[in-house]
Amino acid sequence: MIRRQRAVQATFLFILLLPAAAGLFAQQAPASFSRAVRPLDEVDAFSLPALDNRRLIAKAEEAEKGVFGAPYRFAATRPLHLTADAAGTWEDLDDGGRLWRLRLRSPGALSLSLHLSRVELPPGAALWLYNRAADHLQGPYGAGRVNRRGELWTALVYGEEAVLELYLPPAAGEPALEVAALHHGFRGVPRKLHGSCNNDVVCPEGDPWRDQIRGVVMLIYQGVIACTGQLVNNTALDQRPYVLSAFHCITDFLGGTPNFDLIPSAVAYFNFQAPVCGQQGGGSLSQNVSGASFVAGEAATDFLLIELDQPPAADFNAYFVGWNAGGADPSAAVCIHHPQGDVKSISFDDDPLTTDTEFFPNGTHWRVGGWDDGTTEGGSSGSCIFDPADGLCVGVLTGGFAACPEANPSRPEDFYGKLSAAWNAGPDAQSQLGPWLDPLGLGATTLEGMEASGGPPAGCQPSDTVLCLAGGRFQVEAEYHTPDGGGPARVAKADAISGNFYFFRPQNWELLVKVLDNCNGPTGKYWVYAAGATTLGCTLTVTDTVSGETRVYDKPFGTPAMAVADTGAFDVCPAPATGAGD
Repeated sequence: MIRRQRAVQATFLFILLLPAAAGLFAQQAPASFSRAVRPLDEVDAFSLPALDNRRLIAKAEEAEKGVFGAPYRFAATRPLHLTADAAGTWEDLDDGGRLWRLRLRSPGALSLSLHLSRVELPPGAALWLYNRAADHLQGPYGAGRVNRRGELWTALVYGEEAVLELYLPPAAGEPALEVAALHHGFRGVPRKLHGSCNNDVVCPEGDPWRDQIRGVVMLIYQGVIACTGQLVNNTALDQRPYVLSAFHCITDFLGGTPNFDLIPSAVAYFNFQAPVCGQQGGGSLSQNVSGASFVAGEAATDFLLIELDQPPAADFNAYFVGWNAGGADPSAAVCIHHPQGDVKSISFDDDPLTTDTEFFPNGTHWRVGGWDDGTTEGGSSGSCIFDPADGLCVGVLTGGFAACPEANPSRPEDFYGKLSAAWNAGPDAQSQLGPWLDPLGLGATTLEGMEASGGPPAGCQPSDTVLCLAGGRFQVEAEYHTPDGGGPARVAKADAISGNFYFFRPQNWELLVKVLDNCNGPTGKYWVYAAGATTLGCTLTVTDTVSGETRVYDKPFGTPAMAVADTGAFDVCPAPATGAGD
């Protein structure tokens, strides 16, 4: 039953983009926490000049005035150029491993996060970020959590000083780390942000929506912008980690030029919600996935579909929400969202949705006349509106006037881009939702949700002889051959799309392999590239763990080094499909 409350309103139409929020606790402690190492005071520190938070707040507020859909920014980006070779403190450990730490300080910061522009980690290496008090931790990061550009955007930690820590196991190869920027939080985080009329999802009114709640995520772009998204199911039922959100989240305002470079920086936070009903805070940001790629999007219907670089881990207990692109008017509505980048909330409207013609004359958007219980706010953008009749997503939030009563709003409406309008919105697959949610071309207009199995796709488990590339979908192994025998190649370095094998010594790699997702490119296939640096014989085996297809590349002993450029290797991308219309 939908619990009723006063309808909420707002003072102006806004696009719901806001900053990241509180609560970050890692599940595995950094290596230094349980070892005899130097005290932090003896670790190399890099301190930036102090910033004037009041001036930054005033400047941000002035920039937001009169700009339709201007994103709310809570942090200032401070460029850096620090590497593990030239900064930080190295130590040898009793187990034969090595430890590197670097202290970073930005005086007056409420929160800190980092952009690492280059991350190359050998197998077994682990990277953490934590604050000086060690009560907010992020990590560990291994090679598999680096995004497809070889970058890493960390989640935030609280306070003005943070520690970046790297552990290398015994006999590990050399790493490469470069810190390109620090994000100095000057407002909001970690203070409570969202309005008091929001409903925590852990409260009883959320009970009928437990599955959908597990599918909703908070999205943070470049450490400064927050939106809401949700894992969505597709007709292949292959659990590709697609996240549906709003297109304007990657622009400066509704209808503005998209910045696709924001997408690789995305961090998706799962299960960020209050632990107790009514607390409206206190959630953990420890369950997250860093890195994503663009799949499809279109401005008029305001939909954005991205694919996470890694699937959510099994212990995230995630859920792929179902959808309905049939276009029929729902008789009521439910929204699950992250207001102002804060803990997950749920809102209810008892009244039928109507098609808006005031702001969206082409009939692309639903209008919520006013929320009967709860509201939406900045940061709620991209959240699904669900039909209570079947629990399926029918649209994503563009913006509106809604706010809590204390904001003294003048109008109550919100506006949601229809999935039915997004289905065949543009001229090609990159501007249509249908080809991706119905990759089998079944003509489906509805699909139920499903449980996430978690972890890498079935069959691919990284090890010292196995690379898991392209988001963990492709299993890559290699063998070397000599006249006297041979053996398995071993992994020297790895990231999300590429890796190096060595035959004899970790420092001397003999084979570089890449698997590239060109589904949105001219061939519409996955590509395999390989480059060798030896005349020894070599066999490279690449397996798609979803379809079961395998490609084998052989180079005989004594012939020139292996060179593979197979741009038609795996024809397993979603096929364009026709489906629902409005």
